[in-house]
Amino acid sequence: MEEYNEEHYNQLKELIFEIGEFYEGNDWVFVKKYALRYSHPSARTLFSTRDDYTKKQSLNKIEEKLIQEYLDKYNILLEIKK
Repeated sequence: MEEYNEEHYNQLKELIFEIGEFYEGNDWVFVKKYALRYSHPSARTLFSTRDDYTKKQSLNKIEEKLIQEYLDKYNILLEIKK
């Protein structure tokens, strides 16, 4: 993960809030894919990657913070679907 960058974080937050205006589900991976698609490549490094062996998603501290801000704004808790 890249060193924390406030500008990149704010860009990602804007993107997840942008999709939050329309998306009514609670799938974190769906929201994350949207943010990955439309963010600057250097901002993408703030996201975690899947485990190489199990291919399962995990959250890092930045993603947890983004999910909390999404919950605060939309009252929807984003989750990783099993």
